Amino acid sequence: MRGTTLAIFVLLCPLWTGCLAVPEDACPEGECFPLDSAALSELLATPGAFDVLSYAEDFERLRVETSTVYDNQGQFAEVHWSVAKDDTANLRSIAMRFTVGTSSLDSEVIEGQHTTNIRVGGDWYEGRDAIPQYADPFAELAQLANEQPEGMWPPFGFDIASVAELDWLISGDLLSLQQIATASNATHTIIIELMGAPPMVTGIETYSGDEEQFTLRVTTGDDVTITLQEGLPRTPV
Repeated sequence: MRGTTLAIFVLLCPLWTGCLAVPEDACPEGECFPLDSAALSELLATPGAFDVLSYAEDFERLRVETSTVYDNQGQFAEVHWSVAKDDTANLRSIAMRFTVGTSSLDSEVIEGQHTTNIRVGGDWYEGRDAIPQYADPFAELAQLANEQPEGMWPPFGFDIASVAELDWLISGDLLSLQQIATASNATHTIIIELMGAPPMVTGIETYSGDEEQFTLRVTTGDDVTITLQEGLPRTPV
């Protein structure tokens, strides 16, 4: 029994900072948990460290949500995007909410299989006059953004390498394999969430005082649900 316990400890030891096998001031090849600042900087500087299109290729179920908030001398504005896909069910969802002051436009389209659901505010409708043709929404939006760069598209192309060399303070929860890294530059506070082993960037937050805020969240697997409703009032697409 003691031998089994020792073997388990030896296997898990590299996951903790301060284990006898890992010096406290080093994180060889990013093996310690949580990462140290140098290892995280190396990870963030790696090409493709955060790439929504790569995530869309790797995960059958994926949701990416962003919120961009501006508050300039009391003038409040927010743009919220939520894009999701379920390749197995051939379903996708694209939602956008645009708020200026007290006015808001809020809509969502869920489509695939045999019908389309459209939400305007809190009201749902069945879209008519269209036969859904399922396509990966992340690839489609990226193509549209490339063709029409002046359009209004989800801000999924965050350049994470631009903040790689900051001095990071990192904490971690071993049971969930979640790591939270915080750093600041001359203008912003940046918070990055990583999950899993090897770690994957699943959250980005930037704050510039109370004037500007940006948050991005990545959800994968069974936590992503998209549901079509039946028997809704019909409306033109």
